[in-house]
Amino acid sequence: DLGITLNQLDRPAEALVEYQGALAALERQGAAPGRQRVGTWLVAHTLRRLGRLDEALALQQRLERENAEAGTPDRHVFAE
Repeated sequence: DLGITLNQLDRPAEALVEYQGALAALERQGAAPGRQRVGTWLVAHTLRRLGRLDEALALQQRLERENAEAGTPDRHVFAE
């Protein structure tokens, strides 16, 4: 995935653009909620890497609630 590669190359600003576009596509396509949550996590993770901590935290807290409601807690959300 291009976003992962860009993050590995320490190019998180470019990765964020890729992840945001992919998440928007998942939402438009009506992808399964779990897939959309993974996309949201990638956006939040990259926001944190960029130092945009308030935005990242808000998304991770939303994911925590959504995962709890779905009965699918995610250790990656808690680790982040």
